Amino acid sequence: MQNISLTESNLTGKLPITICDHLPNLEGLYLSINYLRGIIPPNIEKCRKLQILSLSLNEFIGTVPKEVSNLTALRGLYISALHLEGEISVELGNLNKLQRLALTRNKFTGSAPAGIFNISTLQFLAFSENKLSGTVPSDLGRGMLILEKLYCAANILTGFISSSISNSWKLRIVDLSVNSFTGPIPESLGNLKYLEHLNLAGNTFFSETTFSSLTSLTNCRNLRVLSFGGNQLDSTFPTSVGNFSNSLQTFKAPDCKLKGNIPKEIGDLTGVIHMSLHYYELTWTYSKYYPKHVEPSRTLVKSNKIEGFIPDVICNLKNLGALDLSGNQLSGSVPPCIGNITSLRTIYLARLTASIGGLHDLIEFNISSNLLSETIPQEIGNLKAATLVDLSKNIFSGKIPSILGGLDKLFNLSLAHNRLNGPIPDSFGKLLALEFLDLCYNNRCSICNGLSPQRFFNTCGVFDLKPNNVLLDQEMVGHVSDFGIAKLLSKGEAFVQTRTIATIGYIAPGIQTF
Repeated sequence: MQNISLTESNLTGKLPITICDHLPNLEGLYLSINYLRGIIPPNIEKCRKLQILSLSLNEFIGTVPKEVSNLTALRGLYISALHLEGEISVELGNLNKLQRLALTRNKFTGSAPAGIFNISTLQFLAFSENKLSGTVPSDLGRGMLILEKLYCAANILTGFISSSISNSWKLRIVDLSVNSFTGPIPESLGNLKYLEHLNLAGNTFFSETTFSSLTSLTNCRNLRVLSFGGNQLDSTFPTSVGNFSNSLQTFKAPDCKLKGNIPKEIGDLTGVIHMSLHYYELTWTYSKYYPKHVEPSRTLVKSNKIEGFIPDVICNLKNLGALDLSGNQLSGSVPPCIGNITSLRTIYLARLTASIGGLHDLIEFNISSNLLSETIPQEIGNLKAATLVDLSKNIFSGKIPSILGGLDKLFNLSLAHNRLNGPIPDSFGKLLALEFLDLCYNNRCSICNGLSPQRFFNTCGVFDLKPNNVLLDQEMVGHVSDFGIAKLLSKGEAFVQTRTIATIGYIAPGIQTF
């Protein structure tokens, strides 16, 4: 087999239009992850024996030339993460030996050509993160019997997903997220015995009251990731959730109007690592790694209405690393046994009286927007691994506990919107990793006393605490002022030299009000 493999070779310039004039027997052309620009030359069709064409992650512009469809020996076509636009050539549907087609992260518009969905040899089809609109074929699945992976997320696709999708019986990954698909979730998805990853989030799917489509998915014994948040399900939380196999690791159902009690059967999901049943305001974007290629689809403000108590059986989830139940209508307290789930690293709760127990390895602790009162519990000092602690928007009173100063890995601390008073504890001088401190809407004058000039008393709030500098006035006295360059002084310190070494005299602070 004659190949040219120059992946990640820092190539620049344009792809020579004569490349196939000199290499008529070329079978593999691998040029991904370079700096090639210009258009994809149409006369690439002269490489009639080409089986693999890989041009992803370059700087090509224009569109996919229709002449590519003359490469009838092609088995793999990879043209992702470029700057291509326009409509996808309908002629690509003529590549009847194609096994893998990747068109993701471009700017393609129009419809996805129906002919592509009839290439019977396809095993991998990806056109996520474009601007494609219209519908998918009503017989989706019937033309791609051996398809294993289907990615069409982050487009503007509409219409229904037919139950015929299960004809692609080898499907392992289905990602339809962040589109405008509607209609019921096909129960036939439960027939995909090899299904491992199903993402339906960010659409307008709806469901019957009993959410039978979720029940059908319990037949997928290899399912590891299930996400269907941001839809209009408006269903009760079925007890059949306990029938998922131990292979299920991620269960995400935010913003989809689930209601009723959390069934005790949820404690049977012993393999789950990440569970999310919350709601929040979210602007959907598909990829944090390539945000410039993605147009935000919509802003969703929905709410689950899960009520009742958190069942004790949730403590059976011994592998749970993240739990998010915020923004529901739950009552009572967190089961004390949650402190025994030593794998927990992130916990977000709301409208609950929290018991943090022995969560010594917790990384993120957020109990914001509750009705928690009295003093901040001393047990919070046990969260030695925490990098984020958010106790804001409660009704905590009393002094800030000095034990918070022992959380030496903390870089984000919010105590805003409470009734706290008294000074910042001296122990905060030990928080060397701290970058963000929010004390807004407490007894501000008392908290800020000794830290900042008088003008700061009325704006005490968000400090961006970088250990870079403290501002010096004409008497060479240090002041905390601009949030972006603030520094806390330890007890007994009157002067700290910072990176503003050449600055003699006072630098006017930037004051931000809230």
